Amino acid sequence: MKFPDRYRIMPSNCYSLDGYKLIPIRYEDRLDIMHWRNEQIYHLRQKELLTEEQQDNYFKEVVNELFNEEYPSQILFSYLEGERCIGYGGLVHIDWENKNAEISFMMDTALENEYFNKHWKNYLSLLYKYAFEELNLHKIYTYAFDIRPYLYKALGDGGLSYETRLKEHVLFDEEYKDVIIHSKLNPIVLSDRDYYLREATIEDVEILFHWANDPSVRNNSFTTEAIVWENHINWVKNRFNSDETYIYILYNSKLERPLGQIRIDCLTEDKAWYIGYSVDKLYRRQGLGLKMLDLIKEKQHGQKLRAKVKPDNLSSSKAFLKSNFKELSRDKECILYGY
Repeated sequence: MKFPDRYRIMPSNCYSLDGYKLIPIRYEDRLDIMHWRNEQIYHLRQKELLTEEQQDNYFKEVVNELFNEEYPSQILFSYLEGERCIGYGGLVHIDWENKNAEISFMMDTALENEYFNKHWKNYLSLLYKYAFEELNLHKIYTYAFDIRPYLYKALGDGGLSYETRLKEHVLFDEEYKDVIIHSKLNPIVLSDRDYYLREATIEDVEILFHWANDPSVRNNSFTTEAIVWENHINWVKNRFNSDETYIYILYNSKLERPLGQIRIDCLTEDKAWYIGYSVDKLYRRQGLGLKMLDLIKEKQHGQKLRAKVKPDNLSSSKAFLKSNFKELSRDKECILYGY
C-alpha cells in the first residue's frame, strides 16, 4: 500500500534541513513506528503493546483517510535522515476553529541517549514551517507527563516556552503525575503593507481549481455544482487569452504560499468590471477579502467596479461595505454592490 505524497489541506509535501526531511507519513514506516511506540510506551497515552495487525489496520483505516479530509484531526509525518525514517510525529488534536494543535514526536529509540536534543530541535524547526506557514495555526503546544525532565531542555532549545503545570493531572502507574505544557505562538506578523497581488499564470491552474471547488466557495457561487477539471482547464485558458478578464493571486511577502484569488470581468452591458474573490480556507476570518478589494481598487483606479453577492453571504457583503462599496440594488437572489 502507498499513501498519497501530500495532504489535501496543504500544498507542500516536504521540508528539509541539513540532510533531514519531514514528509507526509509513509505506510512503509508503520512497523518501525510500532516498535518505537512499544519500546517507549512508558511515556505515551498508549495502554497496551501494539501488534502488527493492529498497526496495519490503523494505518489503512485511520491514517490513510487523513490525506483526503478537508480538516483532519491530525496530520502525521515521517522524519527522515536521507531516505531512512528515524522518527515520526505531527500535529494532533487539531482545533481548526481556534487554530491550535498539540505537537507529537517520537524518534528511533536507539537515538535517544546520544541525539535526543538534536533531533527534537531539527524536528521542531521543520514542523514550524508546516504549522505556521502552511496551516496558519496560531499556537502549537506539547502535553507531557512529568516523567522525562530531560525533555524540557530539548523543548526550550527547540523554541518552545514553558506555559503551565497541571498538578496531579493524570494517573500513571497508580500514582498521580503532573502534566507540563510548553507552547509556541505563530511568530509571523503580517503587515498590511506586505500584501500584494500577482497576476495569475497557467502554473496557478491547480490552486485555482482547488479554491473553486472548496465547498463554501461553491455554496456562495450562483452556480453551485462542482467544477470538472477539464472544464476548468478550458475556462482558465480562455480567461488568460481575454482582455476582459484578469485573475490575481494574493500573497504576503513574509509567507511562501498563495492566500486567495480575485477575478475581475468586464461586462459589455454596463462597461463595469465585476469582481469575484475567494480566500484560502486556512486564512479566512482575517480580513483578506477586504485587503484584496482595496488592492484591486488601486489597480483599477478610476474604473467602474461592481459585484453580485448572494444575500446570505454575509462575510462578502461585510467586506464590500467596509471597502466603501455601495449597495445599488437587492432582491431575494442577489445584492448588487458598486464602487
